[in-house]
Amino acid sequence: MKLKNLTILVVALFSLNAYAHDEVPGQIAISKVTELGVHRIERLVTLKKIDDTFRTALVAMKVERSTENGAVYKVYGYEAPGADGSASVLTLWMDVDGKTLSYTVTPGAAPANPAQWPDKDAVSLFEDGLHFVLEGWVQHPEVKSFYTGLQSIAMNQIQDAQGQILAQLKVTSDDDAKTLTITLKSDGTLVSYDIK
Repeated sequence: MKLKNLTILVVALFSLNAYAHDEVPGQIAISKVTELGVHRIERLVTLKKIDDTFRTALVAMKVERSTENGAVYKVYGYEAPGADGSASVLTLWMDVDGKTLSYTVTPGAAPANPAQWPDKDAVSLFEDGLHFVLEGWVQHPEVKSFYTGLQSIAMNQIQDAQGQILAQLKVTSDDDAKTLTITLKSDGTLVSYDIK
């Protein structure tokens, strides 16, 4: 009986570890850092520390390793560009656990033509796309290089053959020369993914 319980416990622990998002001992995956950056944007908007357009007009995020300001990661959030081509950029410095240490906003022109989303805002759609990267690689091993090496994620609004608005997210990785394209309905439901 004890052996059976021990076996169940070991299997359960290994199963949980598959979803732990911790490929490097002591560090969270860089894709998880990006997702935590999305949550930080939401929080900063809620606290009125940054403009609401970061929530509604976010078009891209980039993440890199950093040693600035005592950080381990540097995450950028880009708004849709203004009429003059400039865009506001949020920079987050994050520690090894993905906790934001500091942030700054580089102002640009107000977004000229931000996408209008019927069901969710831009930040929520980024979060849904990142959840596919964070969780989808377990069922789709070909996605793992984007989980471990995510560099950037950018979103465009497209329409399907029936005229429904879709979010198309393009994910790049320093572990793969290809691009992961994730297509979501405007409510965040996964339509498809492709790697080319």
